[in-house]
Amino acid sequence: MLRVPCIAFLLALAGGAFAQSAGGPAPLSLTLPEAIEQALRGNPSLVDARLDRILERSDAEEAERRFRPQWRLRTSVGYGYGQAEATRTATALAGPGVEMELPTGGRLAVGPEWGRTLIGDREPVDSSALVVSIVQPLGRGAGPAIARAPIERARLAERANVLELRGVLMDVVTEVVTAYRAFIRAERQAAIERRSLEEAIRSREVVRVLIEAGRVARTDLTQSEADVADREFEVARSRIALEDAQAALAVLLGLDAGQRVKPADALPDAPALPDLEGSLDRALGGHPGYQAARLALRRSELDRTVAEDTRRWDVALSARASFAGTGRSAGSSFGDLAGGLDSRGDYAVTLDLNLPLGGAAGAEDERTRLAARVGHVKANRALSAARRELEIEVRQAAERVRSGHRQVRLAAEALTLAREQVRIEEGKLRLGLTSAYHM
Repeated sequence: MLRVPCIAFLLALAGGAFAQSAGGPAPLSLTLPEAIEQALRGNPSLVDARLDRILERSDAEEAERRFRPQWRLRTSVGYGYGQAEATRTATALAGPGVEMELPTGGRLAVGPEWGRTLIGDREPVDSSALVVSIVQPLGRGAGPAIARAPIERARLAERANVLELRGVLMDVVTEVVTAYRAFIRAERQAAIERRSLEEAIRSREVVRVLIEAGRVARTDLTQSEADVADREFEVARSRIALEDAQAALAVLLGLDAGQRVKPADALPDAPALPDLEGSLDRALGGHPGYQAARLALRRSELDRTVAEDTRRWDVALSARASFAGTGRSAGSSFGDLAGGLDSRGDYAVTLDLNLPLGGAAGAEDERTRLAARVGHVKANRALSAARRELEIEVRQAAERVRSGHRQVRLAAEALTLAREQVRIEEGKLRLGLTSAYHM
């Protein structure tokens, strides 16, 4: 008579779990590779990282265009008044041109200019010219190393951004694998607890039969009842843990709130014992954090080179050539220009020297150099610290794998002994030589 309520209780547990599953959409059955692919498509962290990469790639592409020609349009409008002659002068100047940075640190500009001048009531005077100018630093800012520094810095930043995305990707994959396995373990634990409850109920029924037969004392039923209550509590707790594992996996995969996941893979076999030295070499070659520290060291070296450039004098050589034509219209001006480049050329060469007289500029340059040296020292220390931390993590991970192998081996031995013990105790229970209290 007591077996019917027990069976009803078990059916209620199973029915509750089934009702939860049936209340929403059908569970999505995913293998571990499929779960990783789903996370790569829908994980919120990866989606945000990909959006950031759009801007980061744009910045890198902009830096690569540093030495490419750039079109510019210059315009100016002016008005003047000569008080002595009481004349008014209006000028307008416009000209498209091409400018480009040079790998030597200089700057080249080439382009035509057209202008119109009005002086009082006279006829307007049109002018045109082809202007070529170049400015080449001879001290500060000169040389390919300094000229290419922004490009090299942008390339290092791009590599660092790629490493950051790779780190996010690795973290997500690791979290998905961990959550997937945790979900499988939670399912197994829930199944074990349900079977334990069934066994406790069955044991309690056997004890009651033995009590009715006068084979064991009635006080043994108290322990059996306590075992059933404990098993019921563990079943409820395992179900909560299973729901938590389900929710954690769904969040990582970027699924809808009501979508449930059903793992289609079993837990994989234990991995082979790792080779410590080989694992460390692979970690140093591919760990995003360590590689980012190396890139930071290279950036600090580049910043130090640029900062040391401030020690040189700010001196530059400027050259300008202007081939001009004049006429009463724009067409005649350009006609004169086309026919008389050799005879109408104006040339100028200038040597510019800029020496600060106050102490503020020199102090700022010295601070820049000091900051670059300090940054280089800190980057070296950060790289050494990253290597030490990575070595410790690799050794700890290898030891955890070895410990896991030992635990699996010991658990297999314990399982064999436990099965033998259960077989012996079940035989004693059938003979009335033991009770649930002794099991």
